[in-house]
Parts: sequence; C-alpha cells; structure tokens
Amino acid sequence: MESLDYTLLGLAILLFSVWCFNFLLHILAIVYGKWKLSRKLTPVVPLEELPGVTILKPVVGVDPHLYENLETFFSIKYPQYELMFCIQDEMDSAIMVVQSLVQKYPDVDSKIFIGGKHVGPNPKVNNMAIGYEAAKYDMILVSDSGIKMKEEALMDMVLHMKENVGLVHQMPYACTRKGFSSHMEKIYFATQHAKMYLTANFFNINCATGMSCLMRKNIIDEIGGLKHFSQYLAEDFFLAEMFINK
Repeated sequence: MESLDYTLLGLAILLFSVWCFNFLLHILAIVYGKWKLSRKLTPVVPLEELPGVTILKPVVGVDPHLYENLETFFSIKYPQYELMFCIQDEMDSAIMVVQSLVQKYPDVDSKIFIGGKHVGPNPKVNNMAIGYEAAKYDMILVSDSGIKMKEEALMDMVLHMKENVGLVHQMPYACTRKGFSSHMEKIYFATQHAKMYLTANFFNINCATGMSCLMRKNIIDEIGGLKHFSQYLAEDFFLAEMFINK
C-alpha cells in the first residue's frame, strides 16, 4: 500500500512538472511574440528603391476560401511584385478561379503556370519549379494557397530582410471562418503550433514554416536553385538550414 502511495506521488509530481514546463512555454511564447511581432518598421529608402518580389503561389484544388485568399494578393501595397500561380494538373478546377482573378485585376503583374516540372520527389517543389525559373526578382515569397495576406504584410516582410538576413517567415494566424475544419485549424495554429514555433525561434532553433516564407533567390541559386530541395519532403526545414549555415 505504501509503495502504491509513492508511485502515485511520483506520478503526480511528474504530471505537475510537465504542466509547469508547458505553462512556461506558453508565457515565453506570449512575451517573445509580443516583442518580436509588434514592431512596425518604416522604409529608410524611397519606395521605388525597394527590391521587387516574386510571389510563388502553389495551388492545388478548390476550397471554399480559395478565391477570397488569392484575391488579397492582388491588392498588396508594395511598389513592385509579380504573382506566379503554379498549378500542377491542367484539369484542376482552380485554374478557372485564378483566371477570373487575373482578368479582374489586369494591372497586377500575374502569370499562370500549368503542368509543373518533375525535378524530384517533393510535389510542392515540382509544382513551383517553372514559376521559380521564370521569376524576374531576387526576392522570392513562397505562399501557400490557404494564406490570406494583409495589404501591408509584404512590405513588413521585406523591411525585416536586413543585410544579414536571408529568410523571413510569417507566423500563421487563423481567421475565423465557417466549418469544422476551420475551427480545428484555428485551435491548432493559435495554441500548440504558435507556442512551439515562437519558442523554437527564441532559442534560435530551425523551425521555419514554408507556408509563407520570403527568401533571397541568389543564395538559393548558388547551390542549384529550388530544385536542389526537391529531394526533401520537408523542403522548408532544409531551406532554412541552408540560410542558417550561410
């Protein structure tokens, strides 16, 4: 009986220790996020001197929010950027959605690439390969089709790209939308996902997210371009690792 009491006490201490550790991670993430994500930068050079940005949008299939998500990229407040929509399957119904937006915003530099290019086992890299090769700007933003961009977000990312910085990624923030999957997404990204990513960044651990990631193309080209990372399924991790080692 006494042995059982000690076992329960040890288990209680262990569970309490885990809870305390998890609670501290939450506090650290909140404090670090407030400090890191609340700083608003202003351009130190004229807007026309800011570097151009190529936005790669890998698109697969149509979800209820695809049109709404993609449309936000046509109203970004940034002096020069191009939108490169990459669609693997020529029968994908997403093509009609993208074409309607391209026609709606003829003044926005946008292109559609269909078919992709097989350069390795990573399907996302295969999808973006042709768009990447056609990019005319040195700054590359890889942005998933599920991302909704605020007007000033690209400007903020570029301004954080200092001389000693090769990669800037965004923390996902889930919008309130209808549907069970949207609720689950919001719960995950606003709790466990955000906590671990912020904590990892605080300790300089490679934990970049490839959902919305701004990178210097010339550095990627030095080791063979985006196709070099097609050999990895977690291409975002190895891209970040490459920039860290640079």
